[in-house]
Amino acid sequence: MERKSIVNAGMKRMLILIVAAMPLVGASAQSQRETVYLHNGSVIKGEVIEAVPGESIKVKTADGSIFVYDMADVERIAKEQEADGYVAGNSRGGHRGLDFLLDVGYGVPTEGGKGFATAEIGLGKRFNKNFYFGIGSGAWVSVDGGKPLVPVTADFRAMFPVGRARVAPGGTFRLGYVFNTEGDKTFSVGSGRYRESFKVEMPNYFMLEIMPSVEIPLSSKVDFNVALGYMHLIPVGDGSDGMDGSGYFMSRVGFGFHKGAAKPMKPVRDRGFQWGIEGGTFDVPDFNTGIVLSYKWNKNLSFGVGFGLDSKCMDYDDESRHGVMTTAFSDGSLQEGRIWAEDQLYFYKFFARGTWRFLDYRISPIVSCDLGVRWLANDNIYNCPYSIRDLEVDALTAMADEIDSQSYSGFYFSPAVGFSLRTANNLYLEAKIGYSFSSAIKEKSGSAAGRGRFYEYECSYTTPKRKLSAPFFSIGLTHTFRLGSNWGK
Repeated sequence: MERKSIVNAGMKRMLILIVAAMPLVGASAQSQRETVYLHNGSVIKGEVIEAVPGESIKVKTADGSIFVYDMADVERIAKEQEADGYVAGNSRGGHRGLDFLLDVGYGVPTEGGKGFATAEIGLGKRFNKNFYFGIGSGAWVSVDGGKPLVPVTADFRAMFPVGRARVAPGGTFRLGYVFNTEGDKTFSVGSGRYRESFKVEMPNYFMLEIMPSVEIPLSSKVDFNVALGYMHLIPVGDGSDGMDGSGYFMSRVGFGFHKGAAKPMKPVRDRGFQWGIEGGTFDVPDFNTGIVLSYKWNKNLSFGVGFGLDSKCMDYDDESRHGVMTTAFSDGSLQEGRIWAEDQLYFYKFFARGTWRFLDYRISPIVSCDLGVRWLANDNIYNCPYSIRDLEVDALTAMADEIDSQSYSGFYFSPAVGFSLRTANNLYLEAKIGYSFSSAIKEKSGSAAGRGRFYEYECSYTTPKRKLSAPFFSIGLTHTFRLGSNWGK
């Protein structure tokens, strides 16, 4: 009996130890998370909470989201030891959350003149070890002093770490709009009773910048950045008449601040709202830019709307682009003047877009089509000859004002083909080439007759048709958000 009681007591102690150890075993099992690899290149990290052999699996990610996949789409499933939901080995480039950038720089004009110093900040997201997208602003101050220029930019950075050192050469591409805080400037000519003053409105600028760069990690949370490159400023707005674009050699140094190791990549979303930015050439060497808000309806189809700016440069030596004004006076004299066309036209655009991604793989061919309207961003297309203005005759002055006020708006249709590269699970790099079929600037003519103080006159003018259709190339980034990802399911 005594022996039996000793055995029973031992069994009780063993049961107590087993029950006490079960939470520890459960905790250890939960730390072993699965990594699901799909045939389309997606990687999902989480806990497989349900599996139907040969049919489907259900995965719960660290943020509580639950995803169901057909087994036919699954390439393999592997277990991976993780700590606190973060990937060991810093596999996504060592950045988590948002990046904060602070840099200073200097710009030197390519055609002489004074340079300017820059101080800027940036905020954005590094989606993996190679690609960053964000926005920036700051102040540019000329060495001559005066009020600063204030840029607002969209920044795309590509980085390619080298070995374990993770020093990352790459490049920065920036598009932006620069606000001139100077306002109007007043100039004076002459002296004494003949002194005259006039105001000149200072323009704003569209900015395009391309800079090779190097990123050097100083710690797990701080990087040092240095970049050298080229920036081009194009004047826009009411004060841009008669002004050409200007180029600058730029240098920048600064620091990037971010959190440590990155979280696992989110699963590829088949639905959800998308936001994208793009830029490229339009009828080389001109440019096109756009910002697009769209909705991804399924793995292949997305559609949305966008807004942007296009530039169309006219050949200065092309005489056919200029108009002609002829005035015949009653004394038999004849006066002719050329109606000068603007060298470069800028067009705002608003458009609807549809995009089809053929394959649900990391890289896929795509087709897209834009249907929209463009309208002139310049004040006008033509400038009337000053010799006609100098006549100071009411009918001719009205005709000159009519020529100066010629504007444009028209529809366009732009099919394109290209490829889409999924650089992260929900970030796509897209490159396209296409042709934009656009309404032309129509030929216009007019006439006027009247009587001056000492003569009668008959005047007529003609401005030529100007074609705007042209080939284009663009490259951009599109990101799919969680918002709307469950619609229609």
